[in-house]
Amino acid sequence: GRFEDARKILLAFRDARMDGLIPNRFGEHAGEAEYNAADTTLWMFVAVHEYLKATEDLAFVRDEMLPALREIVECHERGTRHGIRVELAEPGMTREV
Repeated sequence: GRFEDARKILLAFRDARMDGLIPNRFGEHAGEAEYNAADTTLWMFVAVHEYLKATEDLAFVRDEMLPALREIVECHERGTRHGIRVELAEPGMTREV
């Protein structure tokens, strides 16, 4: 596989996150990212999971991706700038991270 390429792509999207959102595309000019798809951020979680299954590179996922994924979850609990919000626990239940 092209695991080094996959790592670079995951890191590029991780670094472009804003307010809990992952861009759905990049423009032709540097720094030009678009954040207009609700499912792109969810696909980031899938991509990281698939990368881990294919590579077993737990250190990369734990050290480089997990902090960003946790931040994304926290932003979605508060609500993103587009009003996207998720509740992870039923009222009266606790959530462990």
